[in-house]
Amino acid sequence: MGWMNNLKVAYKLLILVVVAVIGMSFIGWNGYSAVTKSHRDMEVMFEGTVRGIDAVGQARCGTRYAQGMAVIATTVKDNNKRLQELKGKYEDGTKSVDENLAKYDAITYKIEGEDAVVDKVKKDWAALRTNLDESMAMCLEGKNEEALAHYDEVGSPLAASLGKELGELSE
Repeated sequence: MGWMNNLKVAYKLLILVVVAVIGMSFIGWNGYSAVTKSHRDMEVMFEGTVRGIDAVGQARCGTRYAQGMAVIATTVKDNNKRLQELKGKYEDGTKSVDENLAKYDAITYKIEGEDAVVDKVKKDWAALRTNLDESMAMCLEGKNEEALAHYDEVGSPLAASLGKELGELSE
């Protein structure tokens, strides 16, 4: 270390500045890398998780709403105005489900292996919607008991299965 004693003060300061610049560059790069990685991870979390949970929750809500309007329609007799109102609300619910399932499909970051569950959700929703459409049509024709029986036989188990699958997607 005797060579350090032989250096002029200006060179000693220059060495100190060089070491400080290298150290600050290293620390700065590590900080920048950590912030960039954190930003990417937050994007993935928000896009894949938060938006996914929102879309699934809204789809579940729309499913229950449409289901409720169809079942309520089975209790209405001789009141066409009320049936038309329920039919409009039912269509709002089905539209909400369709829109939110499309939003879920549009998410770019997805969890590995959930494609099979999404396909099952779509299949069950299509079957449930067909059943509910048929039940609503029967109600509009005045066949309320048949509509309820049709829903109970086919739609109710489909709705339970769909609810479970939507729950799996929101976990």
